[in-house]
Amino acid sequence: ANVSTVPSRCLLFESTFSLKTYIFEPYASGHRLHFVRIIAEAFLELGIKPWLATTDATITSPQADEHLQGVIDRIRVHRLADADAKTRWKRTTQQSAWLSEVLNLACGGKLLLPTASQFADVFLRWNTFPAGWSKDVSIEALFLGPGFGYPIGSWKRRLLKQLHLRVASRLPLDRYFHLDSRQLEFIRHRTHRPPNGYVVMPDPAPSPGKV
Repeated sequence: ANVSTVPSRCLLFESTFSLKTYIFEPYASGHRLHFVRIIAEAFLELGIKPWLATTDATITSPQADEHLQGVIDRIRVHRLADADAKTRWKRTTQQSAWLSEVLNLACGGKLLLPTASQFADVFLRWNTFPAGWSKDVSIEALFLGPGFGYPIGSWKRRLLKQLHLRVASRLPLDRYFHLDSRQLEFIRHRTHRPPNGYVVMPDPAPSPGKV
């Protein structure tokens, strides 16, 4: 895979006349890199060679060997600083720095967040203290949570759920994908309008094989 360490200029098309496209996934656990594979293959079929913004630890992980085999050599990789945060606050600060860096790289193009729920604290921080959202980037994000549409006993969890819903409704996304249709029903009932570009989609996790 090609490696970039230099920010790109704010252009819609790169020198190859291909739409500038970045996939931001710094972590390897779970199905994260399977989602990356699905997105990357879709763009490759369109003749677009996307960038994957991730860390060395992720790109050399067993999950990368499993999910990105046959794909990683056909896309380009921008290597982010490896994760070293030990507390939630420091992790949010590191994620915020990563997202700012990738937004700068994707300026004038498209940014995809395959597992956006893990950046909820960043979105909350940026909503409270407006920071690096760029109007020059088209952003699409897939959310696996939080559980807006389900009852939660704890008043703290209910309060946090409402806070996340308010923040999500204000995110500058062109497409807000979610796996659960119940979420959309709940959001429409409580806010009378879903977040901008809200789309319900099937679970992209691979189907289990025959047992």
